[in-house]
Amino acid sequence: MLSTDIFYIGEDNKEILPVEKGECPFVCRYSRKDSYLMEEVPWHWHNALEISFVEEGEDHFQSTENYEKLEPGDVIFVNSDVMHASKVSDNIGIYSFLFDVHFLSGLYNSLLEQKYFLPILKCKDLQIVKIHPDSPRRLQMVNLIVQAIDTVKQEPGGYEFEVRHLLSRFWYLLLEETEEIRGKAGERKDLDGERIKEMMRYVQEHYMEQITVENIARAANIGKRECSRCFQRSIRMTPWSYLRDFRVQAAARMLLRTSDTVTEIGEKCGFRSDSYFVKAFRESLNMTPGEYRKKRKGQKTTPPAR
Repeated sequence: MLSTDIFYIGEDNKEILPVEKGECPFVCRYSRKDSYLMEEVPWHWHNALEISFVEEGEDHFQSTENYEKLEPGDVIFVNSDVMHASKVSDNIGIYSFLFDVHFLSGLYNSLLEQKYFLPILKCKDLQIVKIHPDSPRRLQMVNLIVQAIDTVKQEPGGYEFEVRHLLSRFWYLLLEETEEIRGKAGERKDLDGERIKEMMRYVQEHYMEQITVENIARAANIGKRECSRCFQRSIRMTPWSYLRDFRVQAAARMLLRTSDTVTEIGEKCGFRSDSYFVKAFRESLNMTPGEYRKKRKGQKTTPPAR
């Protein structure tokens, strides 16, 4: 099933995925720039695995530890529960597969899962993996994803089985491609990652209130300075900037999903005044809340013919 819905980040900073509704074992989503609620992908994570193919344009993709510039013909793999974000060009066109590991591995804790999937899922050094078609194996990996996209678009009988077959072949090649990295990786604890998620969860639960950086820091049992350093190390922004941007994201969702006035939405999202709400919204999206609602409400995208 090919999805062209607007890209939504939920209030828990997890992407809202059709694959999590249980209606289909995977989703293949086509995205253009206007598919994104804020015309970019803010920091988020999801339990699903992600494999994306850039058809046109550029995607500046980053995790907390890696940055990759993606161009047409590139594929990127995103591991489960990895925090990531990206900024896309105006002419972007991306196909993304999102699926639970058990779509490929079968039963929980199966032999396949232990032998072929956990080595990647448990490797902290494999947050994201860019696949550029500059070797025979990488070219084969890219071609497998293109074949899977075409299969989803055509939807022949039993196409889900064919997609699983193609993604399974991709996964085995990914194991080979990452063997050296996994061989060098040691056991390590991602302390910053654990802390940043705890602080983000606090923001997600309290963004409508008048909270401070000290409040955010206490959520991870650290001080104000370490909180700021953790945000800078992990997502390269301040706690206050993250809080402001999250409030703008929440306001953008409300502008599209409710008939509340701009003033009511600003108050519900924790902004102290109408003027500050409009200022913060304009700084993030280069337009006022009213202009955003008028431009984006009911907006959909259509995938190009191939």
